[in-house]
This record gives sequence, C-alpha cells and structure tokens, in this order.
Amino acid sequence: MRTLHVVDFKTDQIVAAIQPQDYWDDKRHWEIKNNVDMLDFTVFDGTTHSATLQQQNLVLKEVRDGRIVPYVITEAEKNSDKRSITTYASGAWVQIAKSGIIKPQRVEGKTVNEFIDMALVGMKWKRGKTDYAGFHTMTIDEFIDPLTFLKKIASFFFIQIRNSVPC
Repeated sequence: MRTLHVVDFKTDQIVAAIQPQDYWDDKRHWEIKNNVDMLDFTVFDGTTHSATLQQQNLVLKEVRDGRIVPYVITEAEKNSDKRSITTYASGAWVQIAKSGIIKPQRVEGKTVNEFIDMALVGMKWKRGKTDYAGFHTMTIDEFIDPLTFLKKIASFFFIQIRNSVPC
C-alpha cells in the first residue's frame, strides 16, 4: 500500500497525506470498457485527515504500474460503531464523459494526437505520450460524449488509453 494524497477541489492544494497504516480495506474496481474506476477505503473518524474526505475533493492513488490516478470523492460514510469513515470515490477521468459533446462529422487525415486533442478541447485534461504514427479518416455518425470519442479513437488506432496525472 502507498500514501493516499487528498487534494482540495477548490484550491488544488494537497490537504492530507494518508499513510498506509492509517487506512484499510482499500479496494479498486476498474473496468475501462465500461468507464468504471472506483476506489473505496476506510480511515478512523476524528483524525486530521478524516476531515478532508469530503465530496468533490480528489484522492490521488499510485497504481501498480507507477501512475498516479485521481479519484473524485463521491461519498463519505460514517460508521459510529467502529468510529470510522469509508470513503467512496470514482476515477476523475470518467467525468470526461460529462464535459461536452462531439457532433456528427467526417474528420479526414488526422493523427492520433489531433484526434485526442479534438476530444479534450476546452478541458483541463491533456494528451500524454502517444506511440503511433500515421493518419486516418473517421466518420462520427451521431452526437457522442468526449469519453466515448476517446474510446473510439483508441479502438480505431489500436491503442490503449491510460488516464493519470503527471508525477
């Protein structure tokens, strides 16, 4: 287990560093195909870091391959019998789906980077490293959300999208 960092959603400042001995029952449920990335963990109530576990704050978790994945806290459930708080959070990248609409169109002769930039336009998310050369044309037949568009891009170019924050 590794340290969990809690980031205030208003200031983007780290407000807590929860050490491995201070949390337990941490579980990650991840299904990239279905846009699911959930994290839950439990801490003792009444600690300095338990007060930071509120809705909309981010929890940064390092995953097995060393990437830092941001999660948005969606719920914090108090258990008075055990004097603990279980925090539920979903992968921040899932919110890309709610960040706009891609209209039907034919996009000709674009690189994977150009397609990804088109999906992320106007968002705080940025394209990372891509390992693909070549140009393709894609037809978007219906209105879709940016996350669905990113999944289509990944399938079209035979690449895997990995969502993380820079270290």
